[in-house]
Amino acid sequence: MSTQSRDGLTGTQVMVNRGGPESETGTLLAIRNDVVVLRPRKGPNIYYNLEHVKSVTRLKKAAQSSAGNGNFPPWLTFRQVLAAFTNRYVQINRGGPEKVDGTITMVTPYTVTLIRGKEIIRLPIHHIRTVNALGANSNNGKSSQNQNGSQSRNGSQSRNNSQQRSSSQRKESG
Repeated sequence: MSTQSRDGLTGTQVMVNRGGPESETGTLLAIRNDVVVLRPRKGPNIYYNLEHVKSVTRLKKAAQSSAGNGNFPPWLTFRQVLAAFTNRYVQINRGGPEKVDGTITMVTPYTVTLIRGKEIIRLPIHHIRTVNALGANSNNGKSSQNQNGSQSRNGSQSRNNSQQRSSSQRKESG
């Protein structure tokens, strides 16, 4: 995309890609180097790897928003966006078989390491189409499940451990 077309679309209502799981409509916040930032009508901002953006279509009769460039520095890259999400719970890719959510633990020049339950997942950055933040350990309202399909008890286990520690501390002081 040329700089001229970038400046003309920023702050407008657009559709990124024209179909499929990565397609989304919202306000275009910024296009920087190899990253497109979109604020969808619902949910958190979506960061697109520009390598995977097939089209950006300005929607008819859509008023220009004052959202503009936001706080996105001109040198921002997709890898820097991924690095900024380190230790945060994210969704990588919007749909299809490559959609995955988890906590980003490490970003190297070529890969992202993601923890999902007991799984450690390494993804090549050039295969990541989008990333967006999710709530802390949110599974979009679904309970987390292990590979056998049984519900995880991590939350109750950590509460039990803290209760046991409190109990033993009271015994020592009493």
